Parts: sequence; structure tokens; C-alpha cells
Amino acid sequence: MKSRPRNSTSERQAQATKVSTTRRATSKQKSMPETSAIKIDEGSGNVFADLGLPDADIRMAKAQLARAIKRIIVGNDWTQAFAAKSSGLGTPDMSDICRGNLGRFSLERLEKVLVALGVDIEVRIVAKHPEAARGALRVVDCLTP
Repeated sequence: MKSRPRNSTSERQAQATKVSTTRRATSKQKSMPETSAIKIDEGSGNVFADLGLPDADIRMAKAQLARAIKRIIVGNDWTQAFAAKSSGLGTPDMSDICRGNLGRFSLERLEKVLVALGVDIEVRIVAKHPEAARGALRVVDCLTP
């Protein structure tokens, strides 16, 4: 059995340079537009408000409650079916909550699901921020690790 002769160092370097040059040429063809051409606005922390959707604070609160429900299910290694049965929901409803399809769910209903899953909910009323035009609805998740 005859072994294949090894490439010399200069041959390996030439091949590496060829590959490197090819990669650079390819990456130049697929380059991103310059960042100076892209306008970036800092978000408010509420994507629904940033998109100009109505009832943005309620939508955000519902999303945060749904995220807490999903985190409880995953953290306890439960199935959605088990969580649904434990909270008095149908499995399709729990699936909708976990996927963020929250149009059919009120804040109160999501709160009831959380209580059924063993979480306490506290409602705290505070004065609005002096610079705010009106009060706001916020969910403060104390379960977040």
C-alpha cells in the first residue's frame, strides 16, 4: 500500500490563501447594508405600544401573564394537558396561551389560571408617574429567577 505524499508547507499555505480569498470574495457579495443607512429607534419596553396597537398596556400584561404560565409549566416539567386539567381549561386553550394567542383571554382569566397553578397574585395600586399623561398597567413578575 502506497501512502500519499504530504503537501509541502508552501503548498498548504497556497491552498489556505486560495480558500481564504474565495471566502472573502463570497462574503463581500453578501454584505449587509451600511448601518448608517438603517435608522434604529430605542424601544419603550412595550412592543405593542411601539407598534401603535390599541390597549398596548393590556396586551403587554396579558403577554407577561402568559409567559409566567408557560414558565410554570416548563419549570415543573408538566405537559400542557396536565396544566390545562389542573387549571380547569381545555388543552387547546392552554396551547393557545403557551403560543401567545391571547385574544380570547382576559387578564382576569389568565390570573385565575395562574392561581390554579399555585401562584399568588397581588394587585398593587400606586400613584401615576408625575410625567405620565395617564396611569399605566404593569405586571411585575417576582417569580423570574
